[in-house]
Amino acid sequence: MHIETARLRLIPCTQEQLPVITRQNYQNGPEITNHLKALEQDPSLLFWGSWLIIRQADDVIIGDAGFKGKPDRDGEVEIGYGLLEHY
Repeated sequence: MHIETARLRLIPCTQEQLPVITRQNYQNGPEITNHLKALEQDPSLLFWGSWLIIRQADDVIIGDAGFKGKPDRDGEVEIGYGLLEHY
């Protein structure tokens, strides 16, 4: 699953993206690492965590966005996002 616009692609962050994250030296805070650890413990968090924001033109990760866990008992979720400063 992914979300696409003319300029961006959002994909759920999984261990499969780790080589790209490492190769691009993507560092935007602890959220990705925390999400991947939580995902190992609970695979049902797949779409309820970090999503990578990728620029379509060159496949560069420019940020991440996502949910901070599953909905609470009221059906609410907290969202967050962060873009690298130069983007």
